[in-house]
Amino acid sequence: MDGLGSRCRVYPSPLSRSPRGGGRPVEEVGRRMIAVLTGPGLYATAPSWDGRWLSRLLRAAGLPRHALRLQGSDQAHREATVEILRVANIPPELHDGIFRQILASARRVDDDRGPPTHRALADARREQRVWHDVRRIAEEAAARLPSNIASCGAGVAPMVGSGFDGTRCPGRPFDRVAAASIRREREIA
Repeated sequence: MDGLGSRCRVYPSPLSRSPRGGGRPVEEVGRRMIAVLTGPGLYATAPSWDGRWLSRLLRAAGLPRHALRLQGSDQAHREATVEILRVANIPPELHDGIFRQILASARRVDDDRGPPTHRALADARREQRVWHDVRRIAEEAAARLPSNIASCGAGVAPMVGSGFDGTRCPGRPFDRVAAASIRREREIA
């Protein structure tokens, strides 16, 4: 006896090889996931947690556990932002600081939507909205950043101030863009 007595039950693995209740065999699910999800990037808000379950599913299907690799969703946000800033000719040494501010603004917009529901589809759609917000804020901010941003002297530091008007070193353009995004979203709802 394991010391737990009759209070302990052992349940079959949720990844058993035989389908129950109309489910699909794990081998079929694993192959389908690899066929559909292999590509440029697979992102999750909690990649270590979700990767654990993904790895477990792939191993149960007899597939290599690293056949699909998850990256954090912030990496997708970073990639989108950097591409927008690169096209706008914003110096690469400023990308990280600008990205952090854009992501913080997008997260504030997200926080204003209320708490997450912690349901897979709803949370995925919410994170997709954050990605769209990041892109929109980055595009609007890049359009407003002055062409002389690299010569502002203190690099990204001037962005922490306030009063960005697009004609001098920027203040906090991202918060102003985020506020406009919230207003638009509320008007649509």
